[in-house]
Amino acid sequence: MTYLTRQYGSTSRRLLKALREVPHEIEQQLVELDDDAAAWRPAAGEWSAAEVAGFLRESEREDLRAVRAMLTRDGAAIAERRAYLAPGKQNFAWQSLHTLWSEFVELRERLLWTLELAEGAWDCHGVHPYRGAVTFSTWVHEVSERDLEAAWSLRKLAEQRPPAASGARRRRRRAAGGGGGGGGGGEAGEGEAQRFLLEAAQQGHGFGWGESGDAEQLPRDGRGGAVRAHAAAVDDAEPGRGAAA
Repeated sequence: MTYLTRQYGSTSRRLLKALREVPHEIEQQLVELDDDAAAWRPAAGEWSAAEVAGFLRESEREDLRAVRAMLTRDGAAIAERRAYLAPGKQNFAWQSLHTLWSEFVELRERLLWTLELAEGAWDCHGVHPYRGAVTFSTWVHEVSERDLEAAWSLRKLAEQRPPAASGARRRRRRAAGGGGGGGGGGEAGEGEAQRFLLEAAQQGHGFGWGESGDAEQLPRDGRGGAVRAHAAAVDDAEPGRGAAA
């Protein structure tokens, strides 16, 4: 998949802020969709909203796995990203949009916690089979850019979707206590996400479904032990594995 150029700041704090807040905008695009609207495609070969949500969930699984590998050993081997193939292999239109999004949010919360614990370890790298050495900060930038592309793509889908495809909108809300993207919500978070999306729109970017990319790293300071301990504690509890099989 192609990525936006890195124009949203280079500090870890700003990237973590974007990773928390842009999913709020994505959630607003998904929350009111009924089954017909979620499955609607503007043309053959293009993705529906349900497929965008499924892609995000599968991508987040890959990102979390890769980040843990990088934080376990500097220079760890990182697998090629292949989540962009998931819509062609899984029928996301028959899966619950609520479930797809809830699982993404849970994975994002884990990713954010891991990244926060890894503060100070962003100078490490991983080794991709085709790209070679990729820095940790490059990886995290690409995760953020993927969020922005998803949000912009969903906005375009909403503009193109005919009224008949929306039906009687059934609101899909996650259980109380969950926030889109794992915290940092509210009006301030949504405003920041809107600004990010406006910048992306001005650059004319949308989703690209081409080649996959990858990037990675790992910690050299004492925080790495805490990250590894957390990763080991949840390795066998990643959400949605049964539903996604």
